[in-house]
Amino acid sequence: MHGGRALALLAVVVVLAVLLLRHTGSTTTTGVAAPSAAHQSTTVPVTTVPATTTTTLPAIPPSQVKLLVLNGTGAGNLASATRSQLAASPGYDTLAPDDTTAPVPSSVIYAASAQYLGAAQALASTVGLPASVVQTPIPTGAPIRASERTLADLVLVIGPGFSLNVPAGTGTTGSGSGTTSGHTTTSTGTHGASTTATTRATSTTKG
Repeated sequence: MHGGRALALLAVVVVLAVLLLRHTGSTTTTGVAAPSAAHQSTTVPVTTVPATTTTTLPAIPPSQVKLLVLNGTGAGNLASATRSQLAASPGYDTLAPDDTTAPVPSSVIYAASAQYLGAAQALASTVGLPASVVQTPIPTGAPIRASERTLADLVLVIGPGFSLNVPAGTGTTGSGSGTTSGHTTTSTGTHGASTTATTRATSTTKG
């Protein structure tokens, strides 16, 4: 009799122990707090910006640049004289000179495309004009004949006040034999008048 009670008590103890263990395990599992938002790791996307590269266009020799010279003053033969001097030095591949379709208020240099901007600035320096006169592309309203628009890489439009100094060749002067070296200057006045003068640097004369 006592043995049966002992077994029953033992069974009850075992059941209670099992229940206690299950309850403890459940409490331990649910008691673990989820990580707070402050401690959660955040992945920030990284955008890579490609490095900026500056490309410098190679200088184009004047002999490889087709140059059209136009007289925009409406007077004189400025385009012809300027074209001859620039063909001689620095040696542009010059086209036949011409007049603009209308008088212009000031000189300008047109570059057919951005490829010739460097060459246009070099031309401006050669003829004594500021780099600000360079424009590209050739605007539709430019005073250039339609047949000439696509012929040249650069177009030099001569306006009032234009002056060009380039080295002149050797010539003779006086009734005897002699040589004169200097610079030939072609310039325009405010009304487009053309003047050409030779400044004598050195001379030798035989009487």
